[in-house]
Amino acid sequence: MKSRDKHCTIVDADSIREQLASADDEERIKALHALCPCQNDRELFEMFSSALKALTKDKNPKVKAVALHIFEDAMLHQNDGYLQAMGKQEQETLTYQRP
Repeated sequence: MKSRDKHCTIVDADSIREQLASADDEERIKALHALCPCQNDRELFEMFSSALKALTKDKNPKVKAVALHIFEDAMLHQNDGYLQAMGKQEQETLTYQRP
């Protein structure tokens, strides 16, 4: 994986797909970390959402915990965007002056 900037990483979708299906717990965890919305954009998370959902029921508690964390981060990032939009709208409302 090549680092694109501080928060995003360029990933190979085929490699991630293979790692998510790996019998090796550490490989699955490594792939999960690459899909976290705090590390990459939401599109990557959405591309693998079915596999992520299945891993929330993984037999390994560490894999399961990371998968659940990723869904938690996805919700937090989605809510952050919503809250930022609401804050901007509120600020515009407060600074609006009648003509």
